[in-house]
Amino acid sequence: MRAKCARSSTGYPPAGQAGNTRFVMVYFVYVNKSRGFDYTYVGHTNDLKHRKKDHNKGKTRSNKAFKPFDLTYFERFKSSKEAIKREKYFKTGSRRELLKEILSNAPVVQLDTRLPARQGIPDL
Repeated sequence: MRAKCARSSTGYPPAGQAGNTRFVMVYFVYVNKSRGFDYTYVGHTNDLKHRKKDHNKGKTRSNKAFKPFDLTYFERFKSSKEAIKREKYFKTGSRRELLKEILSNAPVVQLDTRLPARQGIPDL
């Protein structure tokens, strides 16, 4: 009898525990821009589509008043530690200006909602 593996908050098994299938977890630092306000939110996740839905449903208390959001920028990382480090980097005062410059030249990112969460991530 096979042991059941724990599921993460996104519903996916942790890396290396998906039966015989091994997959690499990918983490992201992302920037959401409010459609109606001059407000940007920087965060990290391992599931961009799910996180975007949460923001637009108002499940994130800190930015609930600024919904709806568009995903305007993201970066991909191999570990959550790297993603968190980059997120903190963008949240420092001087780096906010760098982020504004990046965003002024970045098109709005569209995720392909027809694909499963792990495959709907556009390649850069």
